[in-house]
Amino acid sequence: MDLVEKWMLIEKNIIESDKYKDLYLHPHLFFYEDVDNRENAMLQNIYNYSKENLYNQAVFLLGCSHRKSIISKIVAYEKLSTIKLNWTIYGETKKNPATQRHS
Repeated sequence: MDLVEKWMLIEKNIIESDKYKDLYLHPHLFFYEDVDNRENAMLQNIYNYSKENLYNQAVFLLGCSHRKSIISKIVAYEKLSTIKLNWTIYGETKKNPATQRHS
């Protein structure tokens, strides 16, 4: 996750320092808006499926560049949703609000 954050910061610095940044800025912002929309859709699909179907366990696999934002979105979804999922975030070294609740 640290490398992804550094990568995004480098992207931002490169774009902001380029004299043609206006050419790059819109596609750059559009890309990250699209990523945000896809992540929201993924979580919405999980919660919608969970409302309609019973299951004991499931696995949600995603790339490392989505990890930080998905974890924060899970916390937000858990606050708003009537469906409470027992998320376990593997590889977590710090306690995360999304992983502290047990059912």
